[in-house]
Amino acid sequence: TRRKLSKSFQVALRRILTTVLAFSSLLCVIVSVSLLSAKDEQSDPIRAPYLTAGEVGMFDWLRQNATLGEVVLSGPLLGNQLPGRAPVRVFYGHLMETLNVDEKYRILNQFFDVNTTMAVRYGIISSWGLKYLVYGWREAKLGGFDPATGGWPKVYDRDGVQLYKLSSP
Repeated sequence: TRRKLSKSFQVALRRILTTVLAFSSLLCVIVSVSLLSAKDEQSDPIRAPYLTAGEVGMFDWLRQNATLGEVVLSGPLLGNQLPGRAPVRVFYGHLMETLNVDEKYRILNQFFDVNTTMAVRYGIISSWGLKYLVYGWREAKLGGFDPATGGWPKVYDRDGVQLYKLSSP
């Protein structure tokens, strides 16, 4: 009977382990698919986790040319990366470290909205002391505004990433 119990225990254990492993594998597949199909304005399942050569070059340009404490306007992901890579501050960065995060996100989207007037953009620039505007594929997803129409000098342009020196009239 001892051997019989041992054999039935082994069968039960094998069934339990098979079931647990099957469900955990299924859970991994479900999580992976849900992450790839995330749909927010900054998601791109191929490019989102990676910084492009243009973005890295823009960080280098700011590190070499920006003055300590100048404020940069960019999308959320680059706003989160910039302070650690250049001597600048960002308008909108890390969710837990950005004051009035909801208001600033609204203003960020308003700035990039194609329907926003240049007068409103100039007001945002002057009231928040913005010195640079980053514009790449991430920022293009925030709205249809083309910063080349703003009349600001382009100080950096590489691999689809532009950096503009902002000013108000």
